[in-house]
Amino acid sequence: MTIRMIAEKCGCSAATVSKALNGAEDVSRETAERVRRVAAELGYMPNAAARSMRTSRSYSFGVLFRDNADTGLAHEFFSGLLNGFKRQGIRHLLHLRPPGRAYHPVRGTRPLPQL
Repeated sequence: MTIRMIAEKCGCSAATVSKALNGAEDVSRETAERVRRVAAELGYMPNAAARSMRTSRSYSFGVLFRDNADTGLAHEFFSGLLNGFKRQGIRHLLHLRPPGRAYHPVRGTRPLPQL
């Protein structure tokens, strides 16, 4: 599902759909509501990879660590560190997600489709 498909169904441009989904003020309330309704009906989920490429921002961070003791995230230090990142991320409206899951601000976390 793409914003172009939503645009076709709504009878407006892809730019208008993008603006409506992102809360731009230059889209009428009626158009924005129609776009959001159609997007929900069609099961639209924003494509984080496409957005990252378009904006040159991923809003993601990675954590790499060497696990010589083979304790993984059960290690007190690393689990505490990641929990701290999560607390701060939520405070700033960022979200950590387990691998293979997508985050949507309205629908919450759901499994990613298999490729």
